[in-house]
Amino acid sequence: TGAGAGIGSAIAKAFAQQGCNVLLVDRDEDNVKQVVRECQHIQQQQQQQQRQQQRQQQQSLLLCDYFVCDVTNKKQVHESVQYADSLASKYQHSITKHLQQQQLQQ
Repeated sequence: TGAGAGIGSAIAKAFAQQGCNVLLVDRDEDNVKQVVRECQHIQQQQQQQQRQQQRQQQQSLLLCDYFVCDVTNKKQVHESVQYADSLASKYQHSITKHLQQQQLQQ
């Protein structure tokens, strides 16, 4: 199942609720975009709750993105994995930069 509906969508939202970074894959771009928006909203609510609980904590960086892919197409599956790898690398760089900025502010 893809992340654009049903159990895939529910799993993505559950991970977002737990404060996880999520990369959703589905062959229906309209559906997966809607789930991305819902996950981003969940992540924003989660961040607000965390900020209320810990006033001193800086805003954390959370990722929610998607890749359109039909898992029966090997080329698209390979491209989605490459995309996930590139996001992980970019995200790691953003986290490092964010942490360095926090250290400079202290």
